[in-house]
Amino acid sequence: MTVSTAIKRSLLAALTASLLGMFHVPAHAQSGPVQLLKKRQPDRATPPGPAVEQPQSGTRAPSGVTVRRLGVVSAESVGVLTSGQGGLGSGMWGNLDRSRVAALLEALPDQLASPALRDLQQRLLLTAATIPSGEGRSILELRALKLAALGDLENVERLVGSAPDRQGNEVLDRLMAEAALMSSDPMTACASAGYVNQQYNTGFWQRLDIYCRIRQQDRNGAMLGLDLLRESSGTAPFLLAAEATLAAASQPSIQADGLDVLDVAMLIAGGYGPPPEAIETIPTSTLLSLAFADTVPTEIRLLAAERGVAAGVVEADTLRSIYQFVGFGTAQISDPIAAAGTLAPGQARALLYQASQSQSFDAAQAELMRAALATAGTAWQYLVVAHAFQPVVSSISPNPSLNWFAPFAVAGLLTAGDYPSAERWVAMMEANAPVSDEAARLAHDLRPLIWVAQSPVPTLPQIASVFPGTDAGTDLSVRARLLPLMAAVDIETPGESWTPLLSWTAPQAVEIAPEHLIAGLRRASNENRTAETAVLALRLLGAAGPGGSARQAVVVAVEALNRVGLEMDARAIALESAIAGIGSGS
Repeated sequence: MTVSTAIKRSLLAALTASLLGMFHVPAHAQSGPVQLLKKRQPDRATPPGPAVEQPQSGTRAPSGVTVRRLGVVSAESVGVLTSGQGGLGSGMWGNLDRSRVAALLEALPDQLASPALRDLQQRLLLTAATIPSGEGRSILELRALKLAALGDLENVERLVGSAPDRQGNEVLDRLMAEAALMSSDPMTACASAGYVNQQYNTGFWQRLDIYCRIRQQDRNGAMLGLDLLRESSGTAPFLLAAEATLAAASQPSIQADGLDVLDVAMLIAGGYGPPPEAIETIPTSTLLSLAFADTVPTEIRLLAAERGVAAGVVEADTLRSIYQFVGFGTAQISDPIAAAGTLAPGQARALLYQASQSQSFDAAQAELMRAALATAGTAWQYLVVAHAFQPVVSSISPNPSLNWFAPFAVAGLLTAGDYPSAERWVAMMEANAPVSDEAARLAHDLRPLIWVAQSPVPTLPQIASVFPGTDAGTDLSVRARLLPLMAAVDIETPGESWTPLLSWTAPQAVEIAPEHLIAGLRRASNENRTAETAVLALRLLGAAGPGGSARQAVVVAVEALNRVGLEMDARAIALESAIAGIGSGS
């Protein structure tokens, strides 16, 4: 006899009441959505409530800019960063109206492989800044969605939690639930799953209710929920994963495309993980949980950890631990460089990292590092190698016998943020320049990277010694890449250093940057509109990152960010562009 859908729903409602009894649901859950999470301790100190930054009195607008008085300030002006904590300032949106702010936020990239761009976008989204009230899409919702797309669910919690009132916003409640699912204690999302499911009664909450029942070993309730889900979802990934988990079956056949956070959470709960080919397309916010899921196959954890390091959501230490956990045969361990050529890139990097940990000779470690870089066929893989192998490279002492390794070392160390170690390599090249033409060439090529990366600002004679007024010194293609970047971050350069470029022609057609974004970026920065400048720079460089974008686009973006006071962001972007290709074989 077939049980009707209405009866199934009634039975499930009764079971929901009993499920809610397992948790301590606050009394105020009868009148509005409840906080889904216990707040995790943030990585950096934050104020106990939402950050509020008062505009400075007497602030003058840039010349030629008409300032109009803003309307009522929206409650969505909340944030967790003031300018003193790395935010972009309470007046970062200038006199833009609400619709323009919303359009700019929607235009932000969802994925960023560049650490410099990612950091800038996170701080933009977390800044407590004045936003005018008005009709239209929730600005807080847009900010939270963009943070979630970057995989930054912890800061989604912080931002949404800082809002005084979010009742009735299903998108924000869903994001908070996803943050809980991907935390170290996913059952915190279940404490109010039943209530929220009753309020919204949509597919996500129905699936969350089933997930919670499975985690609580409420088999009957889970089966009843699956019966209802099956009527509407057919062979959806969540349904297949939940059925396999209840049956303790082997890995279900799951389509790689289109998996969402709850799909991945169910696959983790079942001990399966998503299929390997899905790692490139699953939400970035799931990568950290997958990396830590010790019930999931090591292959999946490795793939997730590497993608997570590149995306900035997994620490390099976590990836190193997984590298150590990958098993290899005796023959592979005895000749790791040769074996690496026969393995998938991630496994090859794991083998080479393991070999580096048992090797005490600098020259051997340098060869292992070179082999690891050879596995990096894409920009994101280069980031992975630079960060994962940073302790290995930092432990190698600069030595004239390793001149060949200097570009690899300096590029990798600067990418990983280890400026002192990079400086030691360049200083060694400079010390040996009088007796070695190769050392002199390397010193000329690599010293400007240190100038772009950090202070102090070089003197004009120092720059002229690297970029003389003749075509001697660095390769002119290197000069053509570095001088504009140095000028863009306000490093004064002597005029004669540019003279040899008058007769230099690029070896291939120069890529042209999008003119509408270039014009908009210059206009916004000239009028000191900080947030608009940041958004347009992110839009201009986000797809390919500073290393893969047109040179003109990078220089204009760096100049614009520097002009509106985001000097450190400008330098970080300039550095990523400057080191692109060095040490990576491209």
